[in-house]
Amino acid sequence: TRLLKKDVAYQPDPQLIRSLRPNNKAHSVSYETDDNLNGRSTAVPKTPRDIGIHGTNNVGLRMPDDVGPKVSGERRILLLGDSFTEGLEAPVGKRFADVANDGLRVGTSTEGWRIINAGIQNGAPSQYALQLSRYLPQFQPDIVIVALTPNDLTDDLNFERRYGFEFGA
Repeated sequence: TRLLKKDVAYQPDPQLIRSLRPNNKAHSVSYETDDNLNGRSTAVPKTPRDIGIHGTNNVGLRMPDDVGPKVSGERRILLLGDSFTEGLEAPVGKRFADVANDGLRVGTSTEGWRIINAGIQNGAPSQYALQLSRYLPQFQPDIVIVALTPNDLTDDLNFERRYGFEFGA
């Protein structure tokens, strides 16, 4: 079973509720359809659909490019959020972070800006607080944006009740 587990993108992480393994390419499937994602149906298919091979970069983020030390003149926006932010089911280049990055690179007044997409499935406020404790010193962002969705607080309360998390300052 170890061979099978090496291809799983998620990993236990003592500092985060969940994180993605760095430099991982994994085959992904989904039980979501265009109709149930957009509220036109509540039907869930019996078998998942193939959504392709998806990877992570050198630090375990769903981004096509690696993130290293901040370079002179670079300005960073750290984007936190749940699956909508992570964008697993959206093709690379069509994810919100990718489209926003392209927009930032068009104008001369925004030159040097870069979005770091730290979205993770089932993200919740407690996850984002833990991510900030790691990512602020690691990425040194100039701006942090937290994209919250209505289910984030519910997810957080369910985690707290289910697993007995103790939240620090």
